[in-house]
Amino acid sequence: MRYTYTNPQLERERDNVLRTIMEKRGMCTFLARELGISKAAVAQWYSIPDHHIQAISRLLDIPQYQLRGEPSPRAKVDA
Repeated sequence: MRYTYTNPQLERERDNVLRTIMEKRGMCTFLARELGISKAAVAQWYSIPDHHIQAISRLLDIPQYQLRGEPSPRAKVDA
């Protein structure tokens, strides 16, 4: 009988925000070039690392709370 090893990390799925971004053609290469990292590093992400959220938000013109997958912030009301 042969034992088959399954790596639990390989079974994870990307979060919805990153999946949507990466579906666009050339996005992996674009992010890697702009962030100064390799394409392989970007391809291994399951979610956007916290230390890259600000830069990606600026590059793609997407609010940071959306990149984190948080609901939209409530407007401040002065009473």
